[in-house]
Amino acid sequence: MNEQLLIELPWELRQQLANDANRFQMSLENWVLRLLTKEYHLVNSADDDDPILPLLGTLKAETDDIGERHDFYLNQIWSEEVNLVQK
Repeated sequence: MNEQLLIELPWELRQQLANDANRFQMSLENWVLRLLTKEYHLVNSADDDDPILPLLGTLKAETDDIGERHDFYLNQIWSEEVNLVQK
């Protein structure tokens, strides 16, 4: 049995969702339901036994763009290590 849920969206978000729904030839309602279902399953499929989960959000670092500049930082660390070995 389905239940109705009323969601108030900012106009810009509603337009983006409507455009995506049209692109996939779906109704806005079905597109939002699909997105919510997918996100719900992603959130609830996390491995509860993962020892890192309790640490998420608790660590602080000087650098906050590690993911975006991952290769740069690895190269920087590698270069420093190579220079130490050569000295």
